[in-house]
Amino acid sequence: MIISKEQIKKQGNIQLPSSKSISNRVLIIQKLCDAKFEIENLSQANDTQELQLALSSVHAASSEKNRNEAAKTEIYTGEGGTTFRFLTAYLSTQEGEWILRCSPSMIRRPVGDLVEALNNIGAEIDYLENIGFPPLKIKGRKMNGGKIPLYASVSSQFVSALCMIAPTLTHGLQIHLDGKIASSSYIRMTLSLMEYFGVKLSWKNEVIEILPQKYIPRDIVIETDWSAAAPFYQIACFTESTDLFISGLYQESLQGDSCLPEIFNELGVKTTFSENGIQLGHQAIDARSFEYDFTDCPDLVQPVAVTCAAQNIYARLKGVHNLPFKETNRIQALQNELKKFGVNVTYQNDQIKIQGEFDRKENVLINDYNDHRMVMSFVPLAVVCDSVEIENPEAVKKSFPDFFNQLLLT
Repeated sequence: MIISKEQIKKQGNIQLPSSKSISNRVLIIQKLCDAKFEIENLSQANDTQELQLALSSVHAASSEKNRNEAAKTEIYTGEGGTTFRFLTAYLSTQEGEWILRCSPSMIRRPVGDLVEALNNIGAEIDYLENIGFPPLKIKGRKMNGGKIPLYASVSSQFVSALCMIAPTLTHGLQIHLDGKIASSSYIRMTLSLMEYFGVKLSWKNEVIEILPQKYIPRDIVIETDWSAAAPFYQIACFTESTDLFISGLYQESLQGDSCLPEIFNELGVKTTFSENGIQLGHQAIDARSFEYDFTDCPDLVQPVAVTCAAQNIYARLKGVHNLPFKETNRIQALQNELKKFGVNVTYQNDQIKIQGEFDRKENVLINDYNDHRMVMSFVPLAVVCDSVEIENPEAVKKSFPDFFNQLLLT
């Protein structure tokens, strides 16, 4: 797909999707709750749809008339990290035998620390292929819980998966987090949602403690996705005439990526908050260098890296140690694609450095590695280079199916 500068919307209204991170957590909590509640504005992203389908399959297999079929049930999770990891914990608590499979890209993403933690509190999970990686065979049962250590530097999703099932365990759960915690904002998101649904818990220093208790059903409206705003911030950086209104985004948010206004204020975007959303406008800057710690917002590394590269800003982006374990090795992907524009990306000591004179070549083919965030981060370069070519635009369906309709002029 070739995208030209003239096609990209620089004024007008933008409708973002709802947060798939919040949606997927709420879907798991809904299944762990004894009574039904309504979910409004649920994400339409592929990851969330795959989770809904998987949970429906679990429910069907677990129903009384199909009780004997549970041992034969295979559940497919697609490409979603939260989908696979949340289901690994959830299925461990559901009576029956489950085969949990996923896409080829997800097979490369580790789950060993989560599996070990679950087995330590009474689960029975075996690897079907490579040790430490999907697919899995899970024998679901009532589990006791207890105290467990968890290495938390690979993925916050392991912590969130365990926390959400903790209230249903006989003795609850006390998690001792080891190592540098990855994406702690997503753990806080999980705990805040659990508190919204009536769970009492504590997180003091490196210990999360959740006693056995019931989730209390409450209707909920899912927030608009802050991370989906990143490419529009990039456009505002690159275009002096930008005047974009994005509805549904607010300063008070469960999402760690709500730090976007703070980050892009230094890169050339003014954010004005209103009752209904935010207004984005370009502002002149004279930045020669940029530094930020992305430990709590790793999904913003790619758009910020591309933005700094295109503006010839020397950048040090810290807290990126878990990027190799995402949909693709995102550090390697950034190195490969920014090199096409003459920009050097180096990785060392949990940070990447970006430097070099950006070459504004037209129609450069961007390999996206089937990573939705690679697509959305590089498309705005069309404003700088007059045009770019994207290898697989369909990748955006993972989180933002309507991305190109919102981005491009009709």
